[in-house]
Amino acid sequence: MGFFNEGIPRYDYRGRSERIPSREDNSYCAFKAPEKRYTGNNMVGITIMHKSCLQPIFNEDSAIDAATMRR
Repeated sequence: MGFFNEGIPRYDYRGRSERIPSREDNSYCAFKAPEKRYTGNNMVGITIMHKSCLQPIFNEDSAIDAATMRR
């Protein structure tokens, strides 16, 4: 071809032409993570700070602060 095309390899849209085989067995499958649940007794309640932003409340002072916060 021309001077500009010498030494430039041709690639298809996938990048590589070699195929990497898929795994045949199901020995390494992903399982659903267990549900996370708060089991302590330090949390007093939950407040909504802005739209759907839920914040945990751990003492009475933070509950008062959240209640008097300007929205």
